[in-house]
Amino acid sequence: MSSALFAEIHFIDRIKNSAVSSSCSANGGAFGDYNRDGFPDLFIACLDRDIGSKLYENRGDGTFENRSDRISDVGAAMGGLFVDIDQDGDRDLYAIRFNRRNIWLINDKDKLRPLPDSLLSRGYAGATSASIADFDRDGLLDIFSVYRYSNPNELLLRPAVVGFNSQPEIQSVLSAGRETFSSTVFDYNGDGNLDLYVSHFGYEDALHRNDGTAFFTPVADSLGLTGVNFSVAGIPADYDSDGDFDLYIIHANEKPNKMWLNEEGVKFVHRDVGAEGIKSSSGGSATDWDLDGDIDLLVSNVEGIDVYENDGSGLFFDVSDRALTTSLRNKRKTAGITTSDYDLDGDIDALLFGLEGQDVLLSNESSRAHVIVVDWETKRASNVEVKTTDHGSQYYMTGLDSRLGSSEDLQTFIGLQGQGSVQLHVSWPSGYQQIIDNVSVDQTLRLSEPKKKGHTKIGLVQLPDGHYTWHEYLARVEIINTGEFLVTNLRLRGRVDLQGERVYEEEIKVPEIQAKTRMVVALPGWKDHSGGPFTIQIDLEGVEDDSGNGHWEREVYRHHFVDIAGEVGVDDSGNGWAAAMADGDGDGDIDLYVSNGGSFGVGENIYFRNDISHFSNVTSVNGTADSGNGTGVTFADFDSDGDQDLFMSRGGFLPPGETNRMLFNNGAGRFVDVSNDVGLSAVDASYAAVPGDFDGDGSTDLYVSQFRGQYNSLYRNKNNYFTDEWAERGIVSYQRYSGAAAAFSDLDLDGDIDLYASMFGTYDVFYANRNNHSYDKAQVGDEGDAVGIALGDYDADGDQDVYVVNQNWRSTLWENDIDRKIFVDVGDESGVENHSAGTGCAFGDYDNDGDLDLFVVNGSGPNRVYMNKGNGTFQDVTSLVGMLDTVRARSVVLGDIDDDGDLDPYIVNEGFPNRLYRNEGNSNGWLQVNLRGTLSNTDAIGARLTLYSEEELITRDVNSVAGLAQSSRRVHFGLGPVGFADSLKIVWPRGSRQDIALSSNIRSINLTEGRIPTRIVESFLTVVNQPRVFSNFPNPFNATTRLRFVLTEDSLVRCSIYNMLGQRVRNLIDEQLSAGNHEVQWDGLSDEGMKTGSGIYFYQFDFSGVTYKESMVLLR
Repeated sequence: MSSALFAEIHFIDRIKNSAVSSSCSANGGAFGDYNRDGFPDLFIACLDRDIGSKLYENRGDGTFENRSDRISDVGAAMGGLFVDIDQDGDRDLYAIRFNRRNIWLINDKDKLRPLPDSLLSRGYAGATSASIADFDRDGLLDIFSVYRYSNPNELLLRPAVVGFNSQPEIQSVLSAGRETFSSTVFDYNGDGNLDLYVSHFGYEDALHRNDGTAFFTPVADSLGLTGVNFSVAGIPADYDSDGDFDLYIIHANEKPNKMWLNEEGVKFVHRDVGAEGIKSSSGGSATDWDLDGDIDLLVSNVEGIDVYENDGSGLFFDVSDRALTTSLRNKRKTAGITTSDYDLDGDIDALLFGLEGQDVLLSNESSRAHVIVVDWETKRASNVEVKTTDHGSQYYMTGLDSRLGSSEDLQTFIGLQGQGSVQLHVSWPSGYQQIIDNVSVDQTLRLSEPKKKGHTKIGLVQLPDGHYTWHEYLARVEIINTGEFLVTNLRLRGRVDLQGERVYEEEIKVPEIQAKTRMVVALPGWKDHSGGPFTIQIDLEGVEDDSGNGHWEREVYRHHFVDIAGEVGVDDSGNGWAAAMADGDGDGDIDLYVSNGGSFGVGENIYFRNDISHFSNVTSVNGTADSGNGTGVTFADFDSDGDQDLFMSRGGFLPPGETNRMLFNNGAGRFVDVSNDVGLSAVDASYAAVPGDFDGDGSTDLYVSQFRGQYNSLYRNKNNYFTDEWAERGIVSYQRYSGAAAAFSDLDLDGDIDLYASMFGTYDVFYANRNNHSYDKAQVGDEGDAVGIALGDYDADGDQDVYVVNQNWRSTLWENDIDRKIFVDVGDESGVENHSAGTGCAFGDYDNDGDLDLFVVNGSGPNRVYMNKGNGTFQDVTSLVGMLDTVRARSVVLGDIDDDGDLDPYIVNEGFPNRLYRNEGNSNGWLQVNLRGTLSNTDAIGARLTLYSEEELITRDVNSVAGLAQSSRRVHFGLGPVGFADSLKIVWPRGSRQDIALSSNIRSINLTEGRIPTRIVESFLTVVNQPRVFSNFPNPFNATTRLRFVLTEDSLVRCSIYNMLGQRVRNLIDEQLSAGNHEVQWDGLSDEGMKTGSGIYFYQFDFSGVTYKESMVLLR
């Protein structure tokens, strides 16, 4: 490599002369002039709890004085940043603390005092880094904080009287729940918006594009920035001097560092540039050390310090030998790097923090030519372009990050080889472009963003929180006048589009706004009747500004769940572990059984009977009481008598364990323990229990996984006696690893029922059934600690895919590739990779749009709701639908608890109240199918249903496995806005086929193998944005039935009940009602309060100029 080096880098260690002595395991820190005397002071973040972090004041002579008495106790910390967050003219301190929530220390007369915890975010343990910038371009600084241990990262917008405004709607994108080591701010595509690069240790890094309103989109894959793992930090700069910002990524675990060159914001390309190194890097700084006009590199490592000098073209020379003394080159275990001109000699110095108590203060003694120093008064610009007299350009970025302890002071050093004046082109986060001509060299400029005489823009936009509050206002919009004069004649326009169709447009006049003030105005409310993905656009018109600050746009997903567990009586707060859903008492609705115990050893199980509007605890009277170490639980018709029996596995955490229990249902919802009689009385430490007919004889068999060192069991059911055939069938067990959740399904589509068995601590096992006689076994999945699985055709290709939740590793989605006979990991690309401690999962179409969504619950970290976008990818909408929860969850099951046509999730928590989320639904149509086998097993487990709707196919299997738990086995189809299907095809487990023609108003159907439908419940055709009435449910009914209807506008509604003679029996409604979803019940009584007899009755609705009339049957 030929040298084109202009200057020479040289450092001298001045730590002994400086009087800085951290005497601790220092990870990072920051330079900053907190006392406004013109000299950069120093904050040192120590990891030692007993020593704590320290503050040093710069005396101005190259030495420092310990003034930790001027800072409140920070305790152990990872790093920090000096920045004027409250914009009062002095620098405050943001301290990043690993074991406690991060802390803001506000500068109060040169003393740093903490803000109360209540004024900050909730925070988490394991903080590593932070980035501070004006992400939403409102003129105020925001914070992005990152965390380890699967804790979600946080974006906090702007300080205010009550602290920061956390942004839950974007947390799903940014939080990741991975081992996040650092974050970095830079404008990778030159659009003026500050983007985020996030380093995930051991996982793929992420680059998030900012749209200017602090709404971020992951773009790393599309830009070719892939294969990045075990990274510590990304350090952006224009290394190749081509006008865009590249990324230098440092790695640990002796992985080489990498340079990714930015090609005009369109893609990143990896290049070896001579700065790779394999010394397990821990910190870095990109700075023009020799002030020759290009960006050099200083890297701290576990095994020494590296200095790389840029030759001007983006290629680097390792000049460590000449830049450092031998003892410095070999300095071990240095961590973060903070930079500043601490000795005010016109070049940049660096402090490298020592994890073993020996810091290094590098005084820059490099040869140099000329320099311009830009001192940012309050906040930095986004970037600076320097144009020289020979028409050359240099580009500098000005982010404010603490990258695992590495940081830079609020100064930018511009090295120049010539003496001529230059032009500075400064880009501010607000979008304002400032040009400063004829800037002479060898001077310091103090810059702040110029104030325009008249400048108004949109600040924060607040959307309604509650599901029903959108009719009050569309959005509350903050309008800011940062100029010097009164502003008048502004208009605010709001628009809402649903899949390209305009559904709302309103405009209001904005009152006059005084100079340097803010006001909040509300756009008129919007009545949403359908839910779905909406685009909201807000424009401030009459603004003489082309920066885009008068436009705000956001994709909003509208669907909502409401926790009603306490209201209906299922908020048990025991040591929850699993749950199962089924109609145990045969009354037509879904009951709940909750298994308690798990890792806490013992707990009282509970049977909740569904009594329509409330659940009753009937455990003590129906024979299902149990106080063992409950783990898995499942309902199934094991004795083939037509009702749901109950099997519970126990003792999974108490080897040698306990006896599992089989409870047969006597047909009236009462249960009898028959464990001894049916061969299931062995003492085991059991885990999951999964029913299915693996030998195809029409009886329901049972797979039970066991704690490590025991044999996983495959019980064959023959005449209601269960024999363990694990040895004959070759079921895999391990001495060191435990069995986990499993599922029966025809995964390879060859006509027989296979078994997918997950494992805790090693690879999962796929058992391919060969004609019901033997299994071919294959290792699948990964070596994670699997605890649960769910099956579903997420990509609508007709086969069953598998989601696996891992407790101590990533949970991911495995796509079933039938052609290649493999399962392919698509968790990352599909958007459902979960890095929290996974415990449960369930597939289900909660929004009735025809594709399967995914629920994932975690033992630590927030639960996840992934909405299927219909293109093979998912969107995390947890916070948008009202289900963001961080308690210790164990299981999630799905079922239409309230019989309203959508799936309601029930979440089992360990030591916290369980949650039942009522699905508020939308206007999409739906179909529910109950199957009963005759030749096949009576639950039809393993049956495949294909629904034909408008040339689309929707495939569902009967398996109901949800982690260790069991969802309702009633098959649920969402039909989208069309609301109906053409036909239904069933392939029963034993191979027979059945085709059913469907009329446009069928919503529920009962099917028995080989017979015509035994019951069909009809509903009116659902059409988006039209008033409608649904058929009553249940029908026939005894005593009470429900009538649901939807109004698209406020209307006078009349509803009455008539007998066969046309005589009015009961008047139910005669009043003005608001637009929305409504429901009324008829209890079978007349207007006089008398019981009506069995027979056919009619209900009639009149509203919006239309009459609806339907029949129903009352059976006493």
